[in-house]
Amino acid sequence: MDLLDVAGHAYCCVSLTEYLQAAAGQYEELADLIHSLHYSLALSREIERCIEPNGEVADHASVKLKTLRKQLGSCENELHANADRYIRSHASHLTDTITTIRNDRLVVLVKNTDKNNISGFIHGESASGQTVYMEPDALLVLNNQRLSIISQIKDEIQRILFSLSQMVKHEAEAYQANLFTLSLLDSYNAKALWAKQYNATVTKIGDELIIEKARHPLIDSTKVVANTYRIIPPCKTLLITGPNTGGKTVSLKTIGLFVLMSYCGMAISCEEATIPLFDQLFVDIGDNQSIVNSLSTFSAHLQKLAYICDHASENSLILLDELGGGTDPVEGECLAISVLDYLRQLQPMIVATTHYNGLKTYGKSHPDILLASVQFDVEKLQPTYRYIEGLTGQSNALDIAGKFGLRPEIVDYARELKMKGRTREDQLMEDLEKAIIANQQQREALAQQQESLAAVQADLDKQVDYYQNQKETLLEQARSEADQYIADIKMAADELLSQMREVQTSGQLHQGIALQHEISQLAETDEEPAAPLTDLQVGDYVSINNTNQRGTIESLDKKKAIVNVNGMKIHTKRTDLRASKETLKKAEKISHRVSKPTALSYELNLIGMHIDEALPVLDKYLDDCILMNAPYIRIIHGFGTGALRKAIWSHLQNNRYVDEMRLGMGQEGGSGATIITLKRKK
Repeated sequence: MDLLDVAGHAYCCVSLTEYLQAAAGQYEELADLIHSLHYSLALSREIERCIEPNGEVADHASVKLKTLRKQLGSCENELHANADRYIRSHASHLTDTITTIRNDRLVVLVKNTDKNNISGFIHGESASGQTVYMEPDALLVLNNQRLSIISQIKDEIQRILFSLSQMVKHEAEAYQANLFTLSLLDSYNAKALWAKQYNATVTKIGDELIIEKARHPLIDSTKVVANTYRIIPPCKTLLITGPNTGGKTVSLKTIGLFVLMSYCGMAISCEEATIPLFDQLFVDIGDNQSIVNSLSTFSAHLQKLAYICDHASENSLILLDELGGGTDPVEGECLAISVLDYLRQLQPMIVATTHYNGLKTYGKSHPDILLASVQFDVEKLQPTYRYIEGLTGQSNALDIAGKFGLRPEIVDYARELKMKGRTREDQLMEDLEKAIIANQQQREALAQQQESLAAVQADLDKQVDYYQNQKETLLEQARSEADQYIADIKMAADELLSQMREVQTSGQLHQGIALQHEISQLAETDEEPAAPLTDLQVGDYVSINNTNQRGTIESLDKKKAIVNVNGMKIHTKRTDLRASKETLKKAEKISHRVSKPTALSYELNLIGMHIDEALPVLDKYLDDCILMNAPYIRIIHGFGTGALRKAIWSHLQNNRYVDEMRLGMGQEGGSGATIITLKRKK
């Protein structure tokens, strides 16, 4: 970490602690981890005091550094002033009236033919050889002084950084422990976000392996087929059969992946899961051929099987893909049966895939072996990747061969040979499997229809509830408004009747007539007299009918108008405007003020402009800078022929707002830029 990272580390710990404290009761399991965090805000504040956000050491990091940098500024100003005087007095010997930096020293540009006429040190020549970069004797002392101050500044910066590093050293052990804790919290957060994104669930621990509607997380969620896998004792071996490319290996990998994810504390993408605690996980998937080790596919399998047989225990999980494959089918089948027989005696949990008929028969004859298959769509001649428990799948090799372009006569003859070796039991088993698959498809279609109907019903229920609530709300609102209207009318009528009685008792008949007129006009508003539509003009002060709004007309045509009411523009019909009895107050005194620019850069780039274009832009920019009371500005004019630079200097030489002009230092753009110090307002 650099020092700013160390400072941020403490604030990170504070934010995390405050967040979890604010969410009291939600993260009690993390309380011990949070309380273990140790940090020093004093250290962070000291680092931030000394180090700027850009990583530079601040002037106020120490009194000495501030003093040295101030001395450096004064020294450089004096150095440039001396250089300017020297250039003016030796102009005939120079190729240009500028200075530049060579070997960290300020030098002037001397004609090669006049280098022996000037006393000083040469620091190099131009590419053309016509100019030498010379440090005159007049600049020697100040150049030395400048380099000495720069060296002292570097030493002081090193001292400050060392001091801060020593402070960090005292907290290093605690901060290292914090990093481990924060990494742990970060991993918890990542796992939680993953679980939310994939709608995953946390597994339970048990003696059975049950994964309901498992979805492999690396397969597109719109294409993945959810399958349920179950191995429930006394069955401890699952034998999955079916065609090649049918999804047997995907099922094997899904089970293994979900077991390992659960052991890593991750939720898995399924609806519900129970997984045993295995001491070891053995996997034999893929051909693992090796030229280096002279291993064929079969040899590689044998090597793994030998290791598994030597190290497996009753608490192990073993995943075997295409057991006995890669060699002669008859011998491979016999070897597979023998290996399964041996491993079953050790009583681990086994998941194996095969398409050997002998292994299927072997599985049917042992009650502790659960048979399953992956479905194959015979109509479309493609796998569905759907896992079906309790069935032995067919390899469908002949159907697949036809799909991949093998001649029909070859496939047909193969079918004839297959039929000759079939038994009545094989035919009945195949018919049973087809019936089971068809039944399952019907059940799935029915389940989808039920889900769809349930969703439609839920949506209808929501709409009914919404409109019922809207109806009640509108009725209540109407009742309230009617009650208020009646109350207002009654109050007005009572007041007028009372006044009528007073009039009648006093005998003042003319007041009674006036009150009767007021009653007849109860619903009318006290409108101001309308001005003829042709008399209205932009700038007139008007009122808007049926409102209490008054303002000034900003825009007007035959039908519509825009009225400015307290700074807000109101669009209304022209016929709704009335000449107001009030007159627009004009108490504001008219004054001419120049607005200050709200944002200003202290740099102006004039590169690429002609002199007659650049000088007006410069004048406008200079006016803005003076308004903003800018302390200094940098004008970038580039190197080129020097004509633009000379024109700028000549133009600003007698400007009363310019305090000082100089060419830039190395880090300021050198002779390609002019630094102008402006006179500040008192």
